[in-house]
Amino acid sequence: MATAAGLCFASLGTDTGGSIRYPSSADGLIGLKPTYGRISRFGVLTFSASLDHVGSMTRSVADAAIMFDAIAGHDSNDSTSLMLPPPNTLAQLGQGIRGMRIGIDRHYSFEGVDEGNTKAIETALKVMEGLGARVVDVRMPDLQSMLRIWQIISSAEIVQAHAKNYPSHAAEYGPYMHEFLDTGARVTSEQLAQARKDRAALSARFTRVLDSVDAMACSAGGSPAWRISRQTQVGPLGAFHAAWSAAQP
Repeated sequence: MATAAGLCFASLGTDTGGSIRYPSSADGLIGLKPTYGRISRFGVLTFSASLDHVGSMTRSVADAAIMFDAIAGHDSNDSTSLMLPPPNTLAQLGQGIRGMRIGIDRHYSFEGVDEGNTKAIETALKVMEGLGARVVDVRMPDLQSMLRIWQIISSAEIVQAHAKNYPSHAAEYGPYMHEFLDTGARVTSEQLAQARKDRAALSARFTRVLDSVDAMACSAGGSPAWRISRQTQVGPLGAFHAAWSAAQP
């Protein structure tokens, strides 16, 4: 990435299922996926209207704060944009973390996660403890339903977003998007409504965990980066998931 190579100060990305966080983790960057609606999505090609986020990728936390302060805020062009005052994140840096509660679910954060990631988390926790933070053991909610919920909502919403062009211009879409759109077209209104209810319930369980701490420590990706090939970039959906599975520790 250009930011990791030092070719630019920062870059913007969109994140619907990890597209800011995963590449940032692989490239040693600070990837910020902000609260939904905190940054306007006006002008961004819609993937999933209720899951899309805009955020920054930078080489330092200070740079991430500068970017967030510059681009966050209400935008009348985006109906989901939050009516919140402008942030002043950069001014809050350097205040110290003494007394902060850093949550960690060691099973969630370490089981099935690349060893390099787990060592980095452990090192970070020791540094934060040395700075006065308190590490608190927490238990994440059951996440077995998360991927199913995401797949139903995102695939159904991308069908809605591309209704003017798909399937009328199906030949202009690659095999990956073909399969994803076809999957979404088979989602019923009842299935979508249930998935949204399930998402709200899961979010509520997450919120209860987050309310007990000031921040959570966990891996952004869990697996190391895998080799890029034409198949994983523009090939069928199965090729991408096969490469992802092969990279799992």
